[in-house]
Amino acid sequence: MLSIPDMALLGAAALMFFGPEQLPKVARKVGLLVRDVQNTSQSFIREMERAADEPIEASSVWTRSKARCDYLHVFDRAGRRVSINDLEQDEWRLWKIELARKLERAVAFYYGNFIWGVRRCVIDGVEPVDRASDSFQFHVFEYVYHQILRKDSQWVARDLFRAQFRANEEQVVRQAYDYREIGCLLLCTSKEVMLDELLSRSIESGDVLANANTIILMGKVREGSRMGRALHVAKHRGSACSEAIVPYEITERGLILASDKNS
Repeated sequence: MLSIPDMALLGAAALMFFGPEQLPKVARKVGLLVRDVQNTSQSFIREMERAADEPIEASSVWTRSKARCDYLHVFDRAGRRVSINDLEQDEWRLWKIELARKLERAVAFYYGNFIWGVRRCVIDGVEPVDRASDSFQFHVFEYVYHQILRKDSQWVARDLFRAQFRANEEQVVRQAYDYREIGCLLLCTSKEVMLDELLSRSIESGDVLANANTIILMGKVREGSRMGRALHVAKHRGSACSEAIVPYEITERGLILASDKNS
């Protein structure tokens, strides 16, 4: 996965509302997505970073060719500032100012995609910290989730257009969307590598996973004298869920479950 501690916001695929019979399909899509993210070129990322710092023209969301984009990377740093504790008080204040400016672009990105029919998104780049409450990445995710993904479309438009909202109100009403139709997948990297360690990991205060509808744990497992990979659905609300630990492989075609190989 990309190492983007300042947050990568990706628009792509993966609804969180699925039954156990759909798990193989969802897992394959996740595997393909991870492969595509890993294959993203550094030159493309730098181009997206430059675009993220350009002034926002909110009215451009009404032009489909300008608004529709599958990927947004809004930060130009990598490999540091993963934890709030890494920052001095003055650095934290400066970071929050920069974050507010970057999130304006995130609002335009999501709103521009949702009004043109996108209903699924993936947020990637959340890296491990000692405590979930220390992660500014989780703070960013909570803002995106509650202030964009789970907010009425007209109120998201107000945040985007601000003083120009009245001038755009007719178009906002015409292209309103139902936020309840939007699904979100959050990809997190943990300090735990082994699946057994992930299974025994407790949910801490401030951990956004506590409110997740579905949690899929993916880690390494021992298979005799070699290592393998397996996943387990640790939490799923709303329907029956298998308790199985399912082996998988990561191939050029994406993530392949053992059950798929044997069928």
